[in-house]
Amino acid sequence: MYNFFLDLWKRVGWVGFIAVVVSACLMTMEMVAGRLLAPFVGVSIVPWASVIAMVFVSMAGGYGIVGIVMQRGFSLRTMGGGLLIAAIWIGNMNLLASWMGTSLAASSFSLGWIALILGATLLCVPTFLLAAVHPVLIAYLVQDVASFGKTVGTLNACAAIGSIIGTFGTGFILLMWFSLPAVLGGVAGLLLVVAIGMMLRRVPLTAKVAQGSTESRRMKPAYLAFAWMTGFVLMAIEVVAARALAPQVGVSIFTWTAIIGAVLLGITLGNVLGGIIADKDDGSLGLGQAIAWAGVAIVVATCFVEVGAPTLGAVNLPLPLRTVLFALVAFLPPALIIATIGPQLVRVATSHVEDVGKTAGILSAWNTFGGLVGALTSGFWLISWMGTRVLLTSLAVLLILVGWGCLWPQRPWNTRLSVLLAVFFLIQLFLPRACFLESHYYCIVVINDVGSTSQNPGYILRLDHLVHSYVHPLHPETLGYGYEQVYAHLIALRHTQKDPFSSLFIGGGGYVLPRYLEASYPFAKSVVAEIDPKVTETSYLRFGLSRNTTIETANVDARMYLSRSTKKQPFEFVFGDAFNDFSVPYHLTTVEFHRLLKTHMSTDGVYALNIIDDARYGQFLSAMVRTLQVVWKQVYVAPGAANFAPGRNTIVLIATDKEIDPIAWKGTMSPAAQAAQMNQEEYTRLTQLISHESVQAFLRGHPVPILTDAFAPTDRYLAPVFSDAY
Repeated sequence: MYNFFLDLWKRVGWVGFIAVVVSACLMTMEMVAGRLLAPFVGVSIVPWASVIAMVFVSMAGGYGIVGIVMQRGFSLRTMGGGLLIAAIWIGNMNLLASWMGTSLAASSFSLGWIALILGATLLCVPTFLLAAVHPVLIAYLVQDVASFGKTVGTLNACAAIGSIIGTFGTGFILLMWFSLPAVLGGVAGLLLVVAIGMMLRRVPLTAKVAQGSTESRRMKPAYLAFAWMTGFVLMAIEVVAARALAPQVGVSIFTWTAIIGAVLLGITLGNVLGGIIADKDDGSLGLGQAIAWAGVAIVVATCFVEVGAPTLGAVNLPLPLRTVLFALVAFLPPALIIATIGPQLVRVATSHVEDVGKTAGILSAWNTFGGLVGALTSGFWLISWMGTRVLLTSLAVLLILVGWGCLWPQRPWNTRLSVLLAVFFLIQLFLPRACFLESHYYCIVVINDVGSTSQNPGYILRLDHLVHSYVHPLHPETLGYGYEQVYAHLIALRHTQKDPFSSLFIGGGGYVLPRYLEASYPFAKSVVAEIDPKVTETSYLRFGLSRNTTIETANVDARMYLSRSTKKQPFEFVFGDAFNDFSVPYHLTTVEFHRLLKTHMSTDGVYALNIIDDARYGQFLSAMVRTLQVVWKQVYVAPGAANFAPGRNTIVLIATDKEIDPIAWKGTMSPAAQAAQMNQEEYTRLTQLISHESVQAFLRGHPVPILTDAFAPTDRYLAPVFSDAY
């Protein structure tokens, strides 16, 4: 490994160092952008696809435009000026996101359009300026046609190494320990130092310009098509990977960090290998083989996701390490093979060394444009329309056919490989469908509950890894989880079954509690903010929820719903049920969100939410209680036991400005508890409130800061809990 990096330095020197720094800063900015968008568009594939798309379209512009104008020369001082502007822009991204995001969230734009507009505003300018550096650096390094395949591959590898550093450093360290303004300030400062160093360089180097010949050398359309296709496939894989792995490891910053890191590692190794191949083979044979084998690798990855991932999921490893292992095993091989195509394309498309900057820039532009289309179409349409299995299989078929077309008739198709691929495709054909419905957010699975019959059906709703709801359509008074009994108890404490009141549910799931209210409190009004329309559709199709129900549903992120709501009647109850096992939507945990929520509640309103934590660690629980205490006068904790118990538990937090009467609390029994014929001892245990003294003692033993939009390291707080539980 030491010799590998030493060889890289000998080849590229300070130019490679600049490539590493610029790429690391670019990836850090991309990772932070997902957090900046979350308060306004939520946490899902949609904002991530928007971020990736805006980064790629800007990179395409930076590569292509600079690659073309380099024919007139391009100096280090100009590059330094561009980096200076990028540094200033990045340093102010947090303020820009807050100002523009607030306006967009209150507008009539859809979630997808808000994500695209905000992502474009934050990312296009700095990404364009950072990407513009790459073709210039290539032009500086290349000396002759015979060796520039290896040179281009090596510099691309340096850029990918920087991207890996930025990705893993940001996902596993920076976002877990530092606020967003601090991270962005650090990136801006680093770029500022590099920019000043370039601008003050005494001998400004200038990219080589073609001398003599003015002949116009047009690139073959096939090369542009190959560049576009490989970019499309690679980014589609990166976006699909999050949904493919979600049933095993959830969707969190760890998931995205692992996937992006695995793809970038594949790009690093693939570029080095592709450069070596390019200098040995300047024809289409190497290209055809790489494209075909990339398709084969995707087929294998698809089979692993469907068959091998559940087995690997049983391995007892910490959640971050397990997530990285999943991503590496499944998606490193196809990313590596696809990355070998880039240097080979530059090699076969360039006949004069003076054209290498222009050629690399144009091909990179087409590649990133393909990545843009791949990210957008996969994130917004293809996953929801086709599902991960069919989409990955389609990408594999596309690459195999194109690769075979390049190889024919020089090397006819291998019969043994054909048989092997046929076996893999047959395996996928006969595998049972993993999801009842697959959306941008979840793999939705519906299972018949134990004892379910046609006369008395019962269902289990699973969203990715988590069993979210136990649904009994004919008996809505049946509540499957203890925290739902606490919610029902809270309602019964304040109202009889004939009272009118209004409730907001953050997350719908199986619509268990809204249906309970509809049946047991017929004069109550319920509003459900469920971000995933396919979760709602599942309740219509499988759980017998009437499309004419009195329950009002808004298929939008809860924070966006509140930002846009014009309802004059405040909510007396708000019930939070959006924290999905591995996946915590951190933008719904912060003090800014809770202040917004309180403005839509009555003066004596109650906010109850369930969270998952382990008292042995307790950082997330402590952070949530402290955050709620900033907004409400009273915060109660109901852990389903007499005190905080070790082990992974579901804990209910109750926040209100009106103190709960302990005598009335103990003397209440809800209609749900009565219908279940629950004995008093069990009911008391479920609804037990921890004393304020015990809560304060717990907080003193777990000193953590309150959660804010700028700093909400929920993934770090919960990582040991999930590592122990799975």
